[in-house]
Amino acid sequence: MPTRLLLELVRLDGEEAKKSVEQIQGAPVYRLRGNLLPLIYLHEELELEKKSEDDAINIVVLHADDRQVGRA
Repeated sequence: MPTRLLLELVRLDGEEAKKSVEQIQGAPVYRLRGNLLPLIYLHEELELEKKSEDDAINIVVLHADDRQVGRA
């Protein structure tokens, strides 16, 4: 069973959210202190409607299987 550790929470608001999330080969990533963090949008993975209309993104930074990932 893989170990998952919560490392930190990051909130991006408005324009910062739009500018900070990049696309690399069609996949969303966030540059966290110079490291690319692949993002996984939970509402898409769980096939749920996005409830919030604001432009804020909340990222949960996890360490899993010897790498960091972000869940937005």
